[in-house]
Amino acid sequence: MGYLQRGGLGVGLGHLDSVNHFANDEAGQGAYSLVKAGLGAASFAPPPLGTAAAIGSGALFFYYNVPVIHDTDNFVGGKIAGGAVAATDAVVEGAGAVVDGVADGAKPVTKNVAKFFGF
Repeated sequence: MGYLQRGGLGVGLGHLDSVNHFANDEAGQGAYSLVKAGLGAASFAPPPLGTAAAIGSGALFFYYNVPVIHDTDNFVGGKIAGGAVAATDAVVEGAGAVVDGVADGAKPVTKNVAKFFGF
């Protein structure tokens, strides 16, 4: 059996997997299987589309079947999310300090302006 026949069989099984997931009300898994099958089918297209689809399909395979890649990606993603939250908190604190400083600095100015106009 040549690579085209094996690839076609894989695409067919991917679509069957997708249909089974949708039938079991597993929309997320069904959509994922449909994307995998679509990438498999697109990999038969001429370059550069076929090449890009094959690389994407291979990346999905390695992500879900090589634990160290999956775990490393989740670890790095978690650290990025934690850093984003810390940066957002720092910006919010800094903005609050600026607002407080402006308000405190404006008090003497408003008193002088009020005194000037006789209020």
